[in-house]
This record gives sequence, structure tokens and C-alpha cells, in this order.
Amino acid sequence: MAKSQGLVAVAVIGFLLFAAALIWFVSRLVRSTRADVLATFPVAPEQEVNLPALGEVLLMVEAPRFSKDYMEFQFELVEKQTGRSTRVGYHVMQNRGAVYGVKTMRVSFERMTLPQAGAYVIRAHGLQAGKDYSDYRVMLSRPFMGRLVFQIVGIILCAGGMLGSLIWGLWLLGMVKQQPEPATQTIAPRTDVPTIDLETWKRRQRQEQSPKQ
Repeated sequence: MAKSQGLVAVAVIGFLLFAAALIWFVSRLVRSTRADVLATFPVAPEQEVNLPALGEVLLMVEAPRFSKDYMEFQFELVEKQTGRSTRVGYHVMQNRGAVYGVKTMRVSFERMTLPQAGAYVIRAHGLQAGKDYSDYRVMLSRPFMGRLVFQIVGIILCAGGMLGSLIWGLWLLGMVKQQPEPATQTIAPRTDVPTIDLETWKRRQRQEQSPKQ
């Protein structure tokens, strides 16, 4: 009895530890997703912005949840001081991941490097004339795919640990019982059927054939 109570305590402690880890992973996921966004701008044919030295960044587009217009977008970043230009676009075969919300999604395009602070011109190509793009945003983000995969795997493992600890604890308490195996019926051989040995059968066959001869 004492051993069973000790195991139940272990299951409860395991459940609480996995629950705490799950809350930590979820909170880190939310905070990291917000902190990864370094700059955001509206989608416009051309605009000038001032950016700090961000180093390697990932260009993303925030668009309505079921939109496909972003596939035609291409963006060109021109550093005004040096005239250096970087052009990025969306490639279906090189999909670098996306973050989905209830009404919007953030689609990754390509990585680029912004080595120094200064004024940049952002040109958007592939926009349809006269269409309203007020629901779209251009974002510069830290590369996040490795961090995102780690946090999602952690959330899945913690949720599985919580479920396993709960089932184990309920089983120890007797609330989860194993289903009994169905009883197999064995059919006994019939004993009411008359049997006959081979010699008796031959004798009867000869007796039946004698009148015919």
C-alpha cells in the first residue's frame, strides 16, 4: 500500500513538472515570436526607411490567412549610401516556413544581410494595380526556424508527459482497469454419435451385397 502511494506521488510530481515545463515552452514561444520581429513596414511600391545594423535577417510578409498574392511578390532593398541592391522573392520549392494565426499568416521569403545602419529603399514588385494591400505587412525578422522547431518539440513532449503521468496515476489508483480478454469456448467432441470399427463395417457391406448376388 505504501509503495502504491509512493508511485502515485511520483505520478503527481511528474504531471506537475511536465505542466510547468509546458507553460514555460508556450510562454517562450509567444515571447520569442514577438521579439524576433525587428522591423515592420506596409507593402508599397516604393518606400524609404531607416534601419539599424541588423546583420542577417529574414524577410517575411504578413498576409490574410488564405491569401495567395504573396507568391507573386518580390522585394528589392537598395542601400542608399552604397547603392548596393538585394532582391528576394518567394519560392514554393524553397519554402522556409510560415507562422499561422487565426486571421493572418507570416510567410518567410529569403535571408539577407544588413551590415550597417542607414537609409534603405524598399521596392515591391508583383503588386496588382489598384488593389488594396493595407492588410499586408513587410517584416524583417531574426531567423527563427531552429528555435521554433525546438519549442514545438518541447511542447509536444511535455503534453505527452502530462498525459502519460495522468494515465499512470489513474491506473495506480484503480480508476483505469485493463479490459479482460474474451473467454474462448472450446467445442467438445460429440459422444452421442455411434461409432463402428472397420471389421464390422466390412461385414455389414458383405451382408448387404449378398442378396443382390
